[in-house]
Amino acid sequence: MSNLELPMYNDEKQPLCPNACHCYNLKRRSPSSHKKWWMLFGFLSIIALSHPYWISSCRPINFQTAELGHAKHVCGQPTIPWSGPSIIEVPEAYKSLRIKQQQHAGLSIPETGNVRVIQTDAVEHVTVQLDIKVEDEKDQDRIWIEQEVSSEGVWDIKIKHDKNKHRPLCVLLDIVVQLPSKDSLASLDINVLNNDITVQHGLEFSKALALATAKGNIIVHDLISAKTAFATASGVIQGTVDSLLGNLAASTANGDVNIFVNNVADKVSAIDIATANGAVELQMPATYESRFNLTTVLGKIKVESQTNPEKIHIKKDSTFGRYIAGYYGDEEVKGKKINLTTVVGDVVLTYNE
Repeated sequence: MSNLELPMYNDEKQPLCPNACHCYNLKRRSPSSHKKWWMLFGFLSIIALSHPYWISSCRPINFQTAELGHAKHVCGQPTIPWSGPSIIEVPEAYKSLRIKQQQHAGLSIPETGNVRVIQTDAVEHVTVQLDIKVEDEKDQDRIWIEQEVSSEGVWDIKIKHDKNKHRPLCVLLDIVVQLPSKDSLASLDINVLNNDITVQHGLEFSKALALATAKGNIIVHDLISAKTAFATASGVIQGTVDSLLGNLAASTANGDVNIFVNNVADKVSAIDIATANGAVELQMPATYESRFNLTTVLGKIKVESQTNPEKIHIKKDSTFGRYIAGYYGDEEVKGKKINLTTVVGDVVLTYNE
């Protein structure tokens, strides 16, 4: 095994792993005269990689002002409780839930709200608590909730807003999804505009978990999940996955991604993580043998294993930019691949017990 040689910059951070670990440290190489072109290529690669996992309402919007013809309205602080329903009980027969907040140009959200997913003995059925506040009493009838069952058998809750372009709509939204047991829902899909999303310790989703916010952080704790997707336009994605039972995709345009996976099902074939401006750190169990591709434009790359460094095999490293490809295991395993990509930031992949 030999160290890879890739460029470093004086203002870069120190390696994320301790000096004592078996790392593939990336050393100096003379800068390329085509750096600007490679930055552009890297950025376009990020967009191409992350596109399948973005949910349409995650496009960045102006949260502080609403465009009204040729004028702008700056939101105050919405403090008036919305008079609509604040408690929604999901019928027990439905094990899949989707919550989506509508986006439009006249909507303005002055500060980040919170979405929490928790288990509590206080409820007998899956319950959604909505805390919506408006700036003006005249806006009470400009917000409404629609509920329906999709063709896939998903209980849909849609938070909708009046699209009147002549009057701004300034709102704050907090949501608490309460589960009577850790595995009450087989799948959960949350899509909001300006909210941090937090999933409590140890919750289980046997089919799928999809969390998306246009502006906000996504934090999960000791998650057990099948197909998993996280997306934010501006915010960090971080957390621990106790058991990953399906493929994982995570993307952010501006923020770090730090994910630690303790156990992985053998059927997991793809893990794709992408950010444009931020570091990417992924820790996988030493038992998960796979191929890997790691890419950055301005940053360092490392693939490491404190327990089995001899299983790391590097097959390719780039002449321009920073890119390495290879596999972890006694031999190359086809059908399992990890892709980690950023434009500005370090990329670290660790296989550990």
